[in-house]
Amino acid sequence: VARTVPAGVDELVMDFDLLGMTDIVSEPVRVRADGDMRVSFRQLFPCGVGHRARRELMEALESDSREDSDVYFTLHGLERQARRGEPARIELAAAFVNLEELLADKRELVDAKLPLFLAAAPAGGA
Repeated sequence: VARTVPAGVDELVMDFDLLGMTDIVSEPVRVRADGDMRVSFRQLFPCGVGHRARRELMEALESDSREDSDVYFTLHGLERQARRGEPARIELAAAFVNLEELLADKRELVDAKLPLFLAAAPAGGA
């Protein structure tokens, strides 16, 4: 990803979208000149009877559309020097996992490295 970090971006964060239910963002990681940047986080969700997360997960897994059980991760660059206040967020790359595949393969997604797909360059270059 280091080659795709635009000038002015000094930190990276990863957003996590679990079936549209969450607004989770990793801690910022400083952009390093050597390109060795590890963005990670762990999150637990209550999924007991009556919890929204359980209902959403069950609906996604029972859906006829396999894509309904995709979980998305989006890597953003933060431009803190651009202006005071909230930093500018630039989408750099994305990854996803499919919950149905994880269940079928009896895998857990713990300490896993996900392949990132580079985001399209914004109109006008970059």
